This record gives sequence, structure tokens and C-alpha cells, in this order.
Amino acid sequence: MDAMSLFGECERRGVEVENLKRHNAELQVKTQDADSRILQLNERLSKAAHDISKYTAVREENDTLAYSLRELQGKYRALEDIHRKVAREGAQRGNRISSLNHDLGAVKMDRDSLKQSLQEEERTNRDLRSELEVEKSKNAELEARHKASQVCVRQLEDEVELAKAVQQRHVEDVRKAQETVSQLMEQGQWMPEEDREVSRKLNTLYTSMINWSKVHAHKTAAALDGLPAIDQTRIRRVLSQVTQRADGKGHMELRDLGLGNKSPAILLTAALSHAIYTTVFNNPFFFESAGLFLDGRQPNAQATSAILYRIYTEMQKNDKKGANSWRSQTLRMFASQNPSNEEGADIRDLKTQVAEQFSRDFIRGDARVFLDVGDGEGSDRREDELISITSRAAEWSYKLWAQRAELSSWSIKELPKVGGVVRFNSNDRYMEHHPLHNLQLDDDESCLDGKSVGLVTHPAVVAYEDSEGDEPSVRKVWKKAIVWMGTQ
Repeated sequence: MDAMSLFGECERRGVEVENLKRHNAELQVKTQDADSRILQLNERLSKAAHDISKYTAVREENDTLAYSLRELQGKYRALEDIHRKVAREGAQRGNRISSLNHDLGAVKMDRDSLKQSLQEEERTNRDLRSELEVEKSKNAELEARHKASQVCVRQLEDEVELAKAVQQRHVEDVRKAQETVSQLMEQGQWMPEEDREVSRKLNTLYTSMINWSKVHAHKTAAALDGLPAIDQTRIRRVLSQVTQRADGKGHMELRDLGLGNKSPAILLTAALSHAIYTTVFNNPFFFESAGLFLDGRQPNAQATSAILYRIYTEMQKNDKKGANSWRSQTLRMFASQNPSNEEGADIRDLKTQVAEQFSRDFIRGDARVFLDVGDGEGSDRREDELISITSRAAEWSYKLWAQRAELSSWSIKELPKVGGVVRFNSNDRYMEHHPLHNLQLDDDESCLDGKSVGLVTHPAVVAYEDSEGDEPSVRKVWKKAIVWMGTQ
């Protein structure tokens, strides 16, 4: 190889070396840039790693917060449920408080009413204590009588035997009296009166009761307000005898009758008619309550009372026609004979005694609450007038029972019922309306038909059998019941 070639090779190689140096310098620069970038990247990686760790921590914290948030949301929903529940309970408590306030008001009213009732009860207790003292004195008297009655036991036994003997003698007396009775019949003394005349006399008796009650009863219903408990009980006992509720269960209350200021007089009339018919008309031997025999003997009243009536009822069980005949003949015989000595009692005396005792008992009994006693003046006149009414009732009852017909009086408990209730009908055979209904019935006579009867001021008077006692199924209505249906 020649020198030129070598020189040229050297130059070329020198150029390559220079190029390599430049390239190496460039590489060094690039390497430095790369190192610098690597450092930057490392820094950025370190920062990124740090950021990643921070992100991871933040994410974990976010997860924790999300879990906590879910728990808080659950608690919030639970709190909302509790709040709604509390609101409902609050509303319920508010309602309960309102109800309790209302109940408290009612309790206060009840307390006031109870206080008033206690005051009334105290007044009643005072009245009852007074009554108790009276009853104690009566009990002491009854005990004394009881001791006396024990002494009379042997006498009573003897008198029972005597009564049995008297019963036997009655049969013989009836036979002996047949002739006398027949003679009296011939004279017309025991001829039965026409039904029309009997009805007229019963209407006259009722009118007398009405007039007596109007004169001697309270003039206003206010007089019956504020009565003590004992008098309220007396009123209820009277009402239980002559009234009925619309459903037939029990008696009406005074305030429901709708009689206004007429109530004292009308209720007094009802009580009087009920008492007279129960005592005098329903028992043919009512005079036995005087406790006297017509043959002059005067045994103990307890031994003799109701002997004849017991005989009569026993005979009716087996021979109704024969019993009515015996009863009629016995009454006629008593009316035709006189007492055998000064100790005896005429039948007229016995009827008078019954009238007097009845009048005294009635005026002092339950019906006295309707009487206007005032200052006590006129009490003798009131009693004498009632004795006169009762004496007439006793006389007419005796004459009617001396016939063969059997009597009966029907008040609220005996009148025919429909479904357990006495109901009015304008065509009813046994009842007619009270005159207070006249105005209602002027336009329509049947407007009260089907209404329940509230009050009976006079019972129906019914006779069984004809005048000779041959038709036991026949009923004659001598007086219809007078009934009041109220203002319904």
C-alpha cells in the first residue's frame, strides 16, 4: 500500500475518529440528557409512587368514609323511622290527652253529681233513720204482741176446732135458711138487677172517687217534686199497681205519664179504685177482715179471718156451680139474720167496720203522697167522705156477690195482653179511653188503636155466669176499664 493511500486512509480514519468523537460527545450529551430525564423520571416515579400511596390511602379513607356514610344513612333512616314513630306516638298521646281531658271533665261532673247524690243520700239516710226509729218502736210492739200470741197458741188451737165446727154448722145453716131465702126471693129482695142498673151504680161510684180525689189531692205536679226517698218509694209502689211500660216490663215513671198538673188527682183516683176493688169487690167475704162471727162469738181475728173465703175457694176447685150457689145462699142468710145476743155483730156493722178501717189505712198508706194534707184541717171531713164512698162500695159488692154471678176486677195486670203488653183498641170489650183523650179522638176515633196502655184509672168489672150460675163461660162487662195511653 502506498503512502498516499495510507495518508488518505489516515485522513479518513481521522475523520471517522473526529466523527466518532463528535458522536461520542453527542452521545455523552444525550446520555447526560437521558440521565437527567431518568432522574426526572425517577423523581416523577417517586412522586407518582408517593401519590399512588396517597391515593391508596385516600381511597381506603374514601372506602372507610363510604362505609361510614352507609352506616350513617342506615342510622338516619332508623332515626327517621323513630321520628315517625315518635310523631305517631305523640299524636296518639295527644289524642289520649284530649280524651283524658274529656274524661277528666266527665269525672268532675260525675264528682259534682255524686256529691249532690251523697247529699241527697244523707237526707234520705236521715229520713230512713227516722223511719228506723219508728220501725224499732213498731218492732218492740210486735215483739210484745208476739209474746202475747205465744200465750194464745192453745186458744188458737181451740178456736181452729171451733172454726171447723162453724164450717159444719154453715152447711146446716144454709139448709135452714133456704126457706127464709125463698120467702125473701118471693118478696123480690134478691132479684138480680139489670146489667144497665149495675153499670150505672158502678159509674156513680167511680164519679164519687174522682170528685173526692179532685178535692183532696195536690193541685199541681210540682208538689210531687223533691220528695224524700221514702215517699218516692210509695209513689213507685202505687205506679206498679196501675201502670205499665210500653214494652210491658215494669211500671212507668211519674214523669213519663204526661198528666201534668192533673197527675196527683188522677193517680189518687187510680190508687183508690184499685184498692177498693182489690179489697171489697174481689172477695165476697170481705167483711171477715173485721174478725167477728155472726153468732155472737168474738174469737181472735187471726183464727177467723178468711175462713169463709177459704171454704169458697176449695169448693170452687171441685164444683164451681155448687160453690157459687153456696156463696150466694150464705151471704143471703147472713143478711137475713140478727145477732143472737148483745155481743154479736150485724152484717151491716161488719161492712161499716171494713169501710172505716179501709179508709183509715188508705189515707195513711202509700197514696197519702198525693193528698194535700195542708195544715191538717179538714182531715175528718176527708176521712168521713171516703168512708161514705167505701160503705157504698161494700154494700153494692155484697148485693152483687149475693147473686149467682162471680165477680172479678181486671186492672193493668189482668187485662188481656198482646205480646205481653196491654194495648188499646177503640172497639175493645173490656176498656175505654180516659176523657183526657177526647180531643185526640174527635177527628179519628181509631187514632189510638194499638197504642200501649200506660195507666188504668179504674179496673174492668167482669161477671162470670148468668144470674142463675148456669153458664160459667159467659162474661158480662159491668164496667169497662178506664185507660190512659199518655201523650205518645
